[in-house]
Amino acid sequence: MDRRSHSGPTSVDQSSDHQPARVPLHLRSWILRAFIRVSVIPSMVLLVAFFTIYLLANHWSYQASVGYMGEHVEESLSEMARLEAKGINQALSSIDHTAELFRYQAAQALATEHSFQNEDSARLAYSPDGAYFTTQDKPSGGVAIFYSGFVPVSATERDKVARSLALEPLMKNIITAEPLSASIYLNTHDSLNIIYPYFDVIDQYPARMDIPAYNFYYEADATHNPERSVRWTDVYLDPAGHGWMTSAIAPVYQGDFLEGVVGIDVTVSTITQTVLNLDFPWNGYGLLLGKDGTILALPEAGESDWNLDEITDHHYQEAIMQDTFKPLDFNLYNRQDLQGFPAAVAQSDTGTANLTLKNESKVASWATIKQTGWKLVIIVPQAAVFAGVNQMQDSLSQIGFYSLAAFIVLNMLLFAAIIRYAKTTGDRIANPLQAINAIVRQIGEGQYDQTAPDISVHELQETAETIVQMGHQLDEAMSSNAILQTANNLKSEFIANMSHEIRTPVHAILGYTSLLRETTSESRQVKYIDTVQKAGTNLLTIINGILDLSKLEAGMIDLQPEPFDLRSMLLEIQELYAYDCERKGIQFTLSQDPDLPESIVLDELRLRQILVNLVGNATKFTEHGSIKLSARAFPQTERPAGSPDPDRTTLVLSVQDSGIGIPRNQIKRIFEPFRQKDGQSSRKYGGTGLGLAIVQRFVDLMNGKIQVDSSEGQGTIFTVTLPDVPVGKKPDMDVPQFDFDRSNPSSGATGLSRNGNIAIKSPVPVQPAHLQPARNLYEPLSAILLGPWQRCKNSGRVHDYQTFLSALQELSGQQGDLALQHYRESLSQAIESFDIGQMQQLAQKYPELVAAAKAEPGPGGSNPHG
Repeated sequence: MDRRSHSGPTSVDQSSDHQPARVPLHLRSWILRAFIRVSVIPSMVLLVAFFTIYLLANHWSYQASVGYMGEHVEESLSEMARLEAKGINQALSSIDHTAELFRYQAAQALATEHSFQNEDSARLAYSPDGAYFTTQDKPSGGVAIFYSGFVPVSATERDKVARSLALEPLMKNIITAEPLSASIYLNTHDSLNIIYPYFDVIDQYPARMDIPAYNFYYEADATHNPERSVRWTDVYLDPAGHGWMTSAIAPVYQGDFLEGVVGIDVTVSTITQTVLNLDFPWNGYGLLLGKDGTILALPEAGESDWNLDEITDHHYQEAIMQDTFKPLDFNLYNRQDLQGFPAAVAQSDTGTANLTLKNESKVASWATIKQTGWKLVIIVPQAAVFAGVNQMQDSLSQIGFYSLAAFIVLNMLLFAAIIRYAKTTGDRIANPLQAINAIVRQIGEGQYDQTAPDISVHELQETAETIVQMGHQLDEAMSSNAILQTANNLKSEFIANMSHEIRTPVHAILGYTSLLRETTSESRQVKYIDTVQKAGTNLLTIINGILDLSKLEAGMIDLQPEPFDLRSMLLEIQELYAYDCERKGIQFTLSQDPDLPESIVLDELRLRQILVNLVGNATKFTEHGSIKLSARAFPQTERPAGSPDPDRTTLVLSVQDSGIGIPRNQIKRIFEPFRQKDGQSSRKYGGTGLGLAIVQRFVDLMNGKIQVDSSEGQGTIFTVTLPDVPVGKKPDMDVPQFDFDRSNPSSGATGLSRNGNIAIKSPVPVQPAHLQPARNLYEPLSAILLGPWQRCKNSGRVHDYQTFLSALQELSGQQGDLALQHYRESLSQAIESFDIGQMQQLAQKYPELVAAAKAEPGPGGSNPHG
């Protein structure tokens, strides 16, 4: 047995997982796909690439335009906000200067004596609440006077009214000169109000009105205005009836005493209609923010964006008793939906930012009005800003899509033409190929005499003629092969017959040399006898291998699957080689999977022969280290439902050693018959190179596969995988019934021997020529076989043990021919259950046992033939 041989690649699996087979294409389909690959697909790739480049370029151009336009818009809006804020600042500065002039004149008038004119005295009167007021206007228009009575009005107070009336011409002129102004007034610390134009003060103002409590007064006092400059109020509701307004106020001091406050009112409606009534580009609009973030003025165009209705007028159902300012909804700094925009406006005097109002993107730019601290905010929609750019982008996109559609139509026409041309080309090639295929098919069916068709394509015509010629040659070859096959069968039959004929005399030689060795002690003769025995044993091994291989090649071996105990067989193999391994100092390990079934259904003899060959090789080629025999079982999963089959298993057996290994370039050759690594290995380790060839063929018969993993000097692993192995029940071992007969044993019937032992019926007479070998075999037979058959008894194989025990009893009693004949039958039955390794070991140690067991008597005496 040698691991250096190889008979074929079918059982050696060194590849990874099998790839699923590809379904072949028809030639027409293949040609069509080829045309598509070389023409349609490249054109589509070019189309996609061109369109992608166009879209990317268009997108880049759009982004660049938007970026440039955005910068331009921000710069334009920022400059516009600055200029408009400057214009508003100039307009309000005029009112500031006027208020400054008016407060100086008021201070001077209050300090100068002045008397009532008759016209003024006639229209002044007291109200029941003590208020001193004008009852009517002058025909030419005059001021309205309201002394609220918060401080009792006496002669001193009336004298202050007379002095204040000196300001009436100036007040009328200021209103005429300042188009933004709605009214002008003087309020004193004791609640005197002189205002122009005239209105019915007694119906408008509340009784005993505390004027210094209102913002248009106290915002100019020393606490709020220590600089004594002109100040602008936040937007408030005018008690005088002009609605929502803001005022430019200035304190009037007499020394360090605040005598009063002058003011010029500007209504919100005036600011909206004049100051914010500007022609902003891109459908934009402007709004004014107070210092606290209150929207002072909001044009109608912005009301929808801010979800506010600007407050201009007020329906006075009752007098205004206290400060009334715009609602908190008008305070931009309180808006939480504008994210960082309010903070940006509050923290910077000028700037530009983006914001979203009602899901629409806006661009805002603002600038501060220095005179008042207010801020002008200009807001334009981004859609209007980028309308031109977006329109150009849409036009370019439409051009791109129209180009794509045209290109697709052209490609569809080209594709249709290609399909038509591909079908025509495919027919021109496929039809001759089909004719050639028909010729090949007929040749495959045994019709070797064919005629080549006429084909317009030179190469195909040449191929057809070559195939036809090949058919003629194949016809001749098949005739020759039939003759060779007949000769090969005769050879195999001859080898098998000759092997049987040769084994018989070899067994006899081994038997008698064993007897000779036991009858002589002369060392030289013992050496000669040992040489003869060793040569005979090797010759017997070669003959057995050749016989098995010839039977396999001739198809004369069929598997005989029966249930058997796999675990016991593995233990026997371990014990079989335990002595050799121990002698060489090799550790032999047996590893059995806990899930290994107790019984499987296989050909036990052939499986044993496989393992004996593999373990024997491992023992032979391993000088030191270890050998490991492993057995594993996996549930069978190849079922339609995909669930494991409990009645079948996949058996995996492996033999691993630390021996000399096999070069990787020789692994594929080790299963060839008579193939060895080299002549040196053959001379050193022996063997014929048949063992692995036989193993590989037996594995094939079991539908299994054998794998080899080895490298020179690193040891070897042989793995045998047997799929779909039936799991059997442990066979019942019943003790056979013997027919005991106590008549004369020499008659051939079964009975007792002279010393009381059992005699089993022997239907064939035993020749005296074999008596002495039989008697001399008792001791070696007991020594070599009692141990294994004791295990047979322990494992339940009682019938073999009983048969063997009967033979030992007969031999021990030396019952002559009957004992020898019974020994031969019993031992022959026992040896039938031995594997080839056990037989070889038995033949090497006690060849006469095998020789005697195989000897079959013939008419008139012994005629052994193995």
